[in-house]
Amino acid sequence: MVKLTEELVLARCRSKELASVRKINYWGTELDDISIMRKLVNVEVVSLSVNDITSLEDFQNCRNLQELYIRKNKISNLNEIYYLKKLPKLRTLWLADNPCATGTLYRMTVLKNLPNLTKLDNAVVETDELNVAIDQGADLVIPEGAEKFAEVQSEDSAENIGKVTTLGDSKLVHCKIYYAIVNLPELSSYLNL
Repeated sequence: MVKLTEELVLARCRSKELASVRKINYWGTELDDISIMRKLVNVEVVSLSVNDITSLEDFQNCRNLQELYIRKNKISNLNEIYYLKKLPKLRTLWLADNPCATGTLYRMTVLKNLPNLTKLDNAVVETDELNVAIDQGADLVIPEGAEKFAEVQSEDSAENIGKVTTLGDSKLVHCKIYYAIVNLPELSSYLNL
């Protein structure tokens, strides 16, 4: 087991803190634990090709990620791209040569679920291709262990305070902590407290 650690990242990037890391390159280092990625919220370019990585879950909080090179790893389930769906700046993904990157619907499924990509597996995404993908690509199955409320996004706008979203038998009330503290009586009425 080879783990990418905070010390390794800071040393390679010549940085004093993880928040200032923008690019990392650990190509061909037999990594299988990249949980440190959860702390690299400002990283923009990641090259982790030719390793032993099996999941994309650790990238889900990398909101500034623009390019992800992760070819020739051990990602076997295409549903792992679910973890990349909420990365608004992701434009380049190189996932080829992973066990999941096979089958006739591979490219269409990735593009349907990550429609902001401009390049997939070193090939430019054309508008016509994206339109076909949205129609023909497969829907993802949320990977086991993913948060149950992952599809619900809380908005920062005041119009969503008190808004109730129903998820099966449960309900989620959108609110902001500062709003709750300042307007506790008003929020209490929304929550029937």
